[in-house]
Parts: sequence; structure tokens; C-alpha cells
Amino acid sequence: TILSDPLNIVAMTTADPSAFDDFGCAFGSQLNTLTLTRLPLDDVQAQSSFVQIMVAMGSAQAVFFAIFTMNNSLLSIYNDKRTWILQRLMMTPTPRLAIIAGKILGAILLVILQVTLLLLSMTIIASFVMGEALFIWGNHMLLLLLLTLTIGLAVSGLGVFVIGAASTPEQASIFGTLTALGMAMLGGAFGFEIEALQQFSIIYWGVDGYNKLSGGNPDIMLNLTILALVGSVLFIIGSWLFNRRIEI
Repeated sequence: TILSDPLNIVAMTTADPSAFDDFGCAFGSQLNTLTLTRLPLDDVQAQSSFVQIMVAMGSAQAVFFAIFTMNNSLLSIYNDKRTWILQRLMMTPTPRLAIIAGKILGAILLVILQVTLLLLSMTIIASFVMGEALFIWGNHMLLLLLLTLTIGLAVSGLGVFVIGAASTPEQASIFGTLTALGMAMLGGAFGFEIEALQQFSIIYWGVDGYNKLSGGNPDIMLNLTILALVGSVLFIIGSWLFNRRIEI
């Protein structure tokens, strides 16, 4: 009312300072009833900083080591070649694709077991530090299992591609290591991400899926689709390269 009337404005500017003694309390901190509270965006942000770190770090390392495990498991193909087991299998009517599938199935089971143990280990550590029983990966158990399985399929496709592209175990080991490190740098497994290229990494899509589930967000269909698509394409290319190696 005072500010809306020009006469009152003039009166305020010409009034004696003592006229504002009773009005000064309006600027005191005791009348400051406005408070700001930071609300969490999801269930993960509602947890402590330590739990958030465990979710981000645990998921990244789980997918990162899954790639290494798959590559090392498929390197046994070269050992079979050196001991002539692979050559004898090739002389049978068994398709080469079936031989690869047998190797991959065992490797996938090993990867799923390893990732599961890593996720449980992070949960146990977080529970121990926080002093209470916590499950930091959300409540969507079926989606959590499906995501872990899809990650296993994706890294298996990458492993087959590495085996198909390399002609010697030394080449496969170097190529596999460089590929895993490259995806780790792009996907944030080392604590940083290259935002312009991160979506080209299997690790990024796996970690993003785990983070969504941990935050109570079940919308991981895009993650599952991309992981399955990338794994399938790499598997097809790797199988084709493997079948072209007449010397095997």
C-alpha cells in the first residue's frame, strides 16, 4: 500500500529516521521463515555420499572386469588349437558357430557370477560402513538380473569380435586389453567420462542401467536394447571373422 501511493513514497523519503524504528524488525533474521531443503531426485541421492560412490564405482568396475573375464575366457580357444583339440573338433560335422557358442556359454556364466559377486560385495561394504543392512541396487530384482544377463551377452559379443579379429593369442590379448581400457575410459570406469563419446561404450550403458535401478527407476529398456544390439552385431562380425580363418 505504501509503495503503490506516490505520496507515501515521498513521505518515506522525507521522513525522520526515527519513523522507521518500528519497521526495522522486518529485516531481522528472526522473521526469516523461508528455508531451502534439497530434495533427492531418486533413492540413491537419498542415501549418503558413500553409498552413492559405491553405486557408481561398483557398477563401473563390475562391467569393466566383465570384459576382461570374457576376453581371458575366450583365449582358451588358442590353447585348444595348440593341443589340437580344436582341430579335431573341426574335423567333425559340428559347426564352428556351435563350437564358439559352447565356449561363450561357459564364459557368460562366469561373467554373470563375477558381476553378481561384485555387486553383492559393494552392498556388503556399504552396509558395514553405514551400520545397517542395505541393498544399494534397488528393488527391481528381475530387471537387475535381466540387466546383468544382457551385459554378459554384450561383453561376449565383444569377446568373440576380439577373437575373430586376432590371429594369435598375443594379438588377442593386446587387442582385448586395449578395447577394455578404451571402453573404460569412455564409460567412466576410471572416474571420468568423455561425454561426446561415452555412449559408444558398453560400460556406459551398463553403468547407466545399474544407476537407474539403484535410484528406483525401472526405465532401462533403452539400455537393454542397446546392449543386446551391440552384443549381437559384434557376435555376428566376430563369428564371420572366425569362420574365415582357414588355418584354424
